[in-house]
Amino acid sequence: MSSGLIPHDFDLSPFAGVWLYKPWRQARDDIGWNASYANSPNWPPPGEQGVLGQGQPYFRTRNDAAQVSLNFQGTGVVFCFTSNGAQFVASVDGNANAFQTSDATADGPCRDTGAQQIATASNLDFKDHTAVLRMAASADHEFRFMGGRMTTAVNTAGFTSNVVDRWLDDRDPGFSFVPGTGTNNWDRGDGKAQNAQNSTVTFTCAWSHERTASYTFTGAGAAVLWGYAYLDTHDYQVEVTSDSWSDKVMSDMSTTGWSYGRSPMWVRGNLDPARTYALTLRNYNDDNTGCQGYQELKPNETKRWCCTALDGLQLFSGELPLSTGSESSQTAGPPPASAGGKSSANLGAILGGVFGGLALVAAIVVLVLFLSRRKQDRNTPQWDPPRGKETHTIGSVTAWVPPSSDTPSSPPTSTGYSHPHDFDPWQHLNGSAPPTTILSSHAIIPHPTVTPSNISPRQVSSSSQQTTPAAAAGEGIRLGDSDMRRVLSYVRRQINTGGNSTSATLPPPYRAS
Repeated sequence: MSSGLIPHDFDLSPFAGVWLYKPWRQARDDIGWNASYANSPNWPPPGEQGVLGQGQPYFRTRNDAAQVSLNFQGTGVVFCFTSNGAQFVASVDGNANAFQTSDATADGPCRDTGAQQIATASNLDFKDHTAVLRMAASADHEFRFMGGRMTTAVNTAGFTSNVVDRWLDDRDPGFSFVPGTGTNNWDRGDGKAQNAQNSTVTFTCAWSHERTASYTFTGAGAAVLWGYAYLDTHDYQVEVTSDSWSDKVMSDMSTTGWSYGRSPMWVRGNLDPARTYALTLRNYNDDNTGCQGYQELKPNETKRWCCTALDGLQLFSGELPLSTGSESSQTAGPPPASAGGKSSANLGAILGGVFGGLALVAAIVVLVLFLSRRKQDRNTPQWDPPRGKETHTIGSVTAWVPPSSDTPSSPPTSTGYSHPHDFDPWQHLNGSAPPTTILSSHAIIPHPTVTPSNISPRQVSSSSQQTTPAAAAGEGIRLGDSDMRRVLSYVRRQINTGGNSTSATLPPPYRAS
């Protein structure tokens, strides 16, 4: 297998449209197959058909010439079943020796199916194959088929063995429905589709070659089209084209009274990620143009509708550029909380790279904003303290010490926290130490302890003097003599009242001299 092709397992429920049941998919079990559930031995009563059963799903037959087959491109296939004593033989391309049969194990591919036996064909040449399981069942030996697995490959085009998938829901705007959506066209099953992704499906029951749902995609190395199996689903057709390449599947998703929910309608590996593919789903089948299913579970049963329901499209691709290391097989399936498979793609590397990049960008932005703000603070032409606002920052009223020259400089700007308007930063309960304020110049200046007896309006001890870089450079706004006298008068009044008055007026506004 080419280094760009990564083996990938796709689990298939017995309801999947890719299984071909003969002689009939929905019929009495003595003349063909019909669907059932392990814990639902009785058919749904009239009026309640189409519900989900209890326990593991399976198809059963008592016909002595029945078979189930799978056409696929890949390197392996698994059948999960319980023969109940019926004779059977499995083959790939007519070769019965390709299969190994054994009891199903608790940790094998059939572990969640309830099957007692397993037939496995592996290490096949990567090409198109037909796998067939034939049985001679009888009234005393009912054969039960629980689905299986196919191993195909995801074309990663030289990427790593980590395979990731992308889910395109039936509500994705990329889907095109003809003749449109709505009643009597492609209708919506909002919230009513049990077991469907997002509980929604889009369906039509008008049997016509022109009733189509289509999607065009690129960048995929494998794809799965998911439908919805319920009471009225029947024959359908999938066509995929890309330049001169094409793939066409005509199949059936009948359920004989039971519903199952989301099931694969079409699976294809080894797609070329560089190509563009046009996928079309038709509510039609060129091999059964009249939608004449075998409706003989009851002699006079009314013919059912011929419907097709779409759940979504799942695309697979490689994750990162190819590095040295061995290839590993992956198990594919739908997105979380879905039936029919298990995705083992590892998204850790992608998420780590994304979040790491975002963190780096955020750090750069913060640094640029910080430097810009710092430059802006240094060039601020004036400083305007709060005037009667309910809250303000401590930095706006932090005491500052003029430089030794007669020219006062502007006080440093603080980035402190907010506090109520009636809080006085000069007074602290129980004689606790005054808080410090972190200035924009990154210097930490403590508030001086002020009492009426140890300070005069224009005297400050030399130990408490701090000079900011801006002040040292002689920058700032000069105050007029009248303004300075008004400020000092306000400080005296605050000292004389002990700073406890909550009705004191605010400091007078400053004006540049």
